[in-house]
Amino acid sequence: MKNNYISAPINVTMKFTNACNLRCLHCHSKSGESKLNMSKETAFNIIKQLRENKVFGINISGGEPLLYPYFFDVVEYMNKLGIRVTVSTNAVLITDEIAKRMVENQIKGVQVSLDGCNEEIHDKIRNVKGCFKKTLNGIELLKKYNIPIMLVTVISNQTVEEYSNIIDFAYKIGAKAHKTNAMLPIGNAKENMNLVEDKFLSKYIEIWKQKRNKYSGKMEIKGEMGFLMQVGLEYYHSKKNPNILNVGCPAGITTCAILENGDIVPCSFCVDTVCGNLKKNNFKDIWDNSEIFKKIRERNFDVCNKCEYNKYCGGCRVRALYKGNLYGEDSYCWKLK
Repeated sequence: MKNNYISAPINVTMKFTNACNLRCLHCHSKSGESKLNMSKETAFNIIKQLRENKVFGINISGGEPLLYPYFFDVVEYMNKLGIRVTVSTNAVLITDEIAKRMVENQIKGVQVSLDGCNEEIHDKIRNVKGCFKKTLNGIELLKKYNIPIMLVTVISNQTVEEYSNIIDFAYKIGAKAHKTNAMLPIGNAKENMNLVEDKFLSKYIEIWKQKRNKYSGKMEIKGEMGFLMQVGLEYYHSKKNPNILNVGCPAGITTCAILENGDIVPCSFCVDTVCGNLKKNNFKDIWDNSEIFKKIRERNFDVCNKCEYNKYCGGCRVRALYKGNLYGEDSYCWKLK
């Protein structure tokens, strides 16, 4: 590794469709505005390029990935090439048949979005009445087939008590992990950032730390990097880790995302920062030569480059872009609190 550069990302998020059956207030991809599906031919071509460049893991996201008409076709192809597959879903569309096929196709884990432990809270955030019950049904079907589950909660307008209850609920249902995501100013969330009151952030963080201790050795308590950057350096940096895992924000370094139109972006949240398009150029050329990727890896940022922890952190580029400058300050950095 040189200047935070490796020859290929460790893991890639692929969004084969932007269609969605929900209208979440915190959605980072404006899912559901249109219904654009990547063609199966393009999908196979990109997957093949990723494998040739030694990408071993792909997380299928969206939109809602189960709305993609070729979902199991691409999963089968990934399996054929020896790629580890995980899926991020709202679980509303999971049936017994779908859960069974997930097992048959060796899907290694499913991340299920859950924003509340009761119908009123979850359905309000997801903007579709009745989706809570369907999500719980999907979770039960995943459990039936022993598919590892990680519940994912975006901090939006839940009460601190409700947030605490969700993590306890994850343990109660036997989830492998619970992950907390920060609400990032992109997509629908850009217009709803006022839902998160800054005065309560410290209370959410306190609960997260408490649950991390409570469930140590029983269930993983995780955080998306945007959230961890609000918590503190010690929660995403460890001398026990290989250097490549101690870079803080992994966007453009150990990961990237590919959108339904073939655009390649630094991460699944940074969807407005296009580094190239895989219908026009091959993956290797973009990964090696994109000026955006290069600058992200160099960590040559306006404020962060003056910080002693820059190479271990880098700040969240989505939050920096929200303030008007992709390479500017992440105002939610733990060090600025």
